[in-house]
Amino acid sequence: MIETVPIDFPSVFPIGVLVSVVAHRQIRSEKVCGWSRYVTIGFWLGIGYGLMTAFWAWEYPDWMWVYAFDAASWSFWLWYPLFVLGLGLTAAVGTWLSQGFLVRGQWLGVLGLAALGLVALAILWAKTWDQYNHLSTYAQWIATPRVATPLKEDARWVTATNILGPAYAIPTLFVVVKLYLEGRRTPAL
Repeated sequence: MIETVPIDFPSVFPIGVLVSVVAHRQIRSEKVCGWSRYVTIGFWLGIGYGLMTAFWAWEYPDWMWVYAFDAASWSFWLWYPLFVLGLGLTAAVGTWLSQGFLVRGQWLGVLGLAALGLVALAILWAKTWDQYNHLSTYAQWIATPRVATPLKEDARWVTATNILGPAYAIPTLFVVVKLYLEGRRTPAL
C-alpha cells in the first residue's frame, strides 16, 4: 500500500490508464473523446484512492507529507479535500489521455503513459524511501538524533493498511472486471 502525498499522484495516474486499457474495446467502438464515462470511472477511482488515505492523513499528516514541513500545523480540512480532488483529476487525466491514444489505435502511447506514471512513482518512492518507512512527527524527524518508528512496528498503521488496502482494492477490482466483461460483449474492431 502506497499512501504518501508525493507518491499518490503517480500511483493513481496508471489506475486511470488501466481503466482505458480494460475498456479499450468500448472506447474504440464508441470512438469516445473528451470527458467520457470512462474518464468519470477513472476520476471516481482516484477519489476512492484519496478517501482510502483518510486515516493516514488524519493520524500521520507529517508522514503523509514525508516530513517536508510541519504538516500537522496545517488544517486537515483545507489540504485533504484538495488532495483527494487532485487524485481524482490525476486518475481522470490518465484515462482521458490514454483513451485518446486508444481511439487512434496507438497502443504504444498508452504503454508510454503507464510507463511514465510508473517511472515517476519509482523515482519519487526512491527519494522518499526512508521517510515512507518510518512514522514520526516533523519535529522528531528533523531532531538530532532522529526519533522514528519503523512502519511495521506501529500496530495502528499495520491494521489500517490491512483493512483499507483491501477496502480499496476489492471495489476497484470489481469495476475493472465489470469493464472487462462489458468489453467482451463489444465487437472487436
